[in-house]
Amino acid sequence: IRLPQWLAARFVRGRNAPSSSSGERWSAKGMAARDANPAALLRVYLAHNRLEEAARLAIAEVAASRLAPATERARSCASWFPEPLLRHTRERVREVGALESLGEELERLLEQRNRTAEADSAKLAAMA
Repeated sequence: IRLPQWLAARFVRGRNAPSSSSGERWSAKGMAARDANPAALLRVYLAHNRLEEAARLAIAEVAASRLAPATERARSCASWFPEPLLRHTRERVREVGALESLGEELERLLEQRNRTAEADSAKLAAMA
């Protein structure tokens, strides 16, 4: 059984977000600003072995967070989407051979995220 799209959208876009039919895209402002909780949805997917959905969600969230400025990423993304949860997702996806390409993409994005976090830390330290 698949999770209804409208319910998944509430976790990802937030309760007060425009519908996908309005054409407005997800903003990179962070989950708290969106009144969303995709990390909770990711936990649900993992708990119910919905690994493809979990990988796609993690990939989408990590990729989208790169759109925000360094200060926004530091404030919103890191605290609301815990690194251990993303690593756990990566490990679970790696266990399934059919999901190899998603696992590789998630691995690549997590490596980019770590490099970006290091660069953001240096930028923010220079601003202080």
